[in-house]
Amino acid sequence: MQAALALDPQQLEGEPAPACEPAVQVARDALGSGRAALAVVLERVEHVESPFAERVGDAAFMARFAFGQLDAELTRAGTGDRWQVARLVDKVRRELLRGLRNAEVLMCRLLEVPPLSTYHYDEVEIALATRHAYFRLRQGAERTHGADLWSNVRSASNSLSKLCGRDAFQTLRVYDRRTVLKLRQRMRDLFDVNSQGEMDEQEASRVLGEYHNFVEIAQEVNKRPELIEHDRVVLTRLQRDWHGLSYAVVSRELESVKGRDPRLDQALECGLSAEALEEIIDDALSALGGKASAHWVAAADMRIA
Repeated sequence: MQAALALDPQQLEGEPAPACEPAVQVARDALGSGRAALAVVLERVEHVESPFAERVGDAAFMARFAFGQLDAELTRAGTGDRWQVARLVDKVRRELLRGLRNAEVLMCRLLEVPPLSTYHYDEVEIALATRHAYFRLRQGAERTHGADLWSNVRSASNSLSKLCGRDAFQTLRVYDRRTVLKLRQRMRDLFDVNSQGEMDEQEASRVLGEYHNFVEIAQEVNKRPELIEHDRVVLTRLQRDWHGLSYAVVSRELESVKGRDPRLDQALECGLSAEALEEIIDDALSALGGKASAHWVAAADMRIA
């Protein structure tokens, strides 16, 4: 676990360009450590007579297989393109943490002990901050569909500047940060050329289209397992305690899932009735696959208490 947490793809983003070989080796060593840890899990559950033990074994086996694929992907990528290496190191870190945590949680449930590691909560906070930043970006993008092309580009540029100014920007994925910075620079270059009397409307339309594509892709942050798990727990707890909560408390709890469901976001902004809001929450929870398990809800209760 510590080897995964130590991976830092941002080390590859400095100038002058650092060597990629050490970062690749550290990532491969971390994958090796992860595979070794999961091998221990498999060994311990091999002779346990329990359907849940089989589930633990399956999870460990699949994670080991995924780590092996990542190691092969690192080997194929080589070390010539540092941005490709940085993206892969970032991916290795994410997948290691997810795979190891899943095995840890299942193993702890099998042994009926609480998970000891707390790193996951940091990852959830990063994911929540990322979603909030992208939610604000989407709001800014709503002002980029007017009749005037250059006003649209300026509004898009402003929204990217605000994104870059947020604390969450430094924790965005490598590819996303690089895309944002490149789009922002292209927009600046357009205005520099425009100020000299040259108006490249074709390039302006192209960069604005790429901006809109990025805004749409950014909303896929909601597919992250950390956010799906978090949102299911929040909404399940609200359903359970609904009749004992004030509207103010419900609204405060729902702030953490803002950006998940447009209907839910709009309901909070418009101040819909509790009955209408309850129905939207039910729909949002159904879209996530239904209620969170009692285990996850109990863990959230203990953490909040």
